Amino acid sequence: GGGGQGTDYMGVDGNASWAHYYVQAGYPVYLVDRPGHGRSPFHPDALGEMGDLPYYRPEFRDGATGKPRRWEDTGLPGDPALDQFMAGANATMRDNALAQSLWRSRGGMLLDRIGPAIVQTHSAGGPFGWLTADERPALVKAIVCFEGGGAPLLAQGGPPGAQAANAVAPRTLPGLKGIPVLYFEAENSGRTNGPRMLEALKTSGANAEYFNLREKGITGNSHFAMLETNRKEIFDVLKGWIESKVPARNT
Repeated sequence: GGGGQGTDYMGVDGNASWAHYYVQAGYPVYLVDRPGHGRSPFHPDALGEMGDLPYYRPEFRDGATGKPRRWEDTGLPGDPALDQFMAGANATMRDNALAQSLWRSRGGMLLDRIGPAIVQTHSAGGPFGWLTADERPALVKAIVCFEGGGAPLLAQGGPPGAQAANAVAPRTLPGLKGIPVLYFEAENSGRTNGPRMLEALKTSGANAEYFNLREKGITGNSHFAMLETNRKEIFDVLKGWIESKVPARNT
């Protein structure tokens, strides 16, 4: 997501999270840091002006106040798990057009190197999946997106104070045609973009589906469900969807 990195999928409390569950299920797993994130450090000579540093956000408290409670502690500054998560966050580049160009080209290069893949994204990382699939459609077997950003499928403005030219207009991505896509949201995150994303994905020809976790009987989760107490239950839903779309090969 915005300011996040691959370690977000490894949990913050010393216990397993989605990355570990995929490995345990037999999937080779690549944790990808987009340019300027995590192990791919930000450098202004290459990436331009850096945006604002991430801050302690109310989305964590959403998981701590949901019914049932899905965050171990308060979700507020001083919560050890939240502090651990925030220690790994960094800013993103302000230039949306440059960011999307890099996500497209580097995503394609990665798939050329590792081969066909299922791509999973979250929040502001969502466009990486759409653009990578459009760049290398034959190498993307499915996309799993948790409350991901809609650009460039949906209109997206630039950051505060940015030039109008930095805004991204909506467009179709023909490379998504026929690719299975799951877009899902959590009950307590307050996000309701899913139906619009479903329509946009289908307009590009994707074999898209959408659900809110509450429709699967999973309640109380926030925008950071991969860090919450029932993350294994959510993973099992995702794994079942993937296996229905991309059957395991017999080896």
